Amino acid sequence: MTNMKALTNLLVEGVLTQSEFDRFEKRVQRAEVKAAEHLLVVGLSKEVEAFVTPGTQYKISDLVRGVMGILAPCHGYKETSEERKFRDGVAKPRMIAALELLGADKHGTGAQTRYSIGLAEAAELAPVTEDEVADPTEES
Repeated sequence: MTNMKALTNLLVEGVLTQSEFDRFEKRVQRAEVKAAEHLLVVGLSKEVEAFVTPGTQYKISDLVRGVMGILAPCHGYKETSEERKFRDGVAKPRMIAALELLGADKHGTGAQTRYSIGLAEAAELAPVTEDEVADPTEES
């Protein structure tokens, strides 16, 4: 809000023209909306992290249902066009942004896409070397 006060002062003092003021005002408003959306995604990512089981793959519709409580037709729910527009245009993109923020792994494409967090890749065993198999001190 202080940015808008500063811009208004510049307009009143004649430093900015009305068209420049309008252009800057739109930029400030877009930045504020983007910052608010980012805060929503950060909050959502914390909810997603608490919901998922590490190493389990989830469909996006299952994550939207489990975390946000929004049902989809694949869950046997007949949605209205407004509900579909919100789910496809707002809920899913927010969920995908939250998953990206968490560094989720993406498996597959299209309707078969699955997301997972913390796969068992970190638990891979190191290969056994010959030195570990044959210990020379145990020779009889």
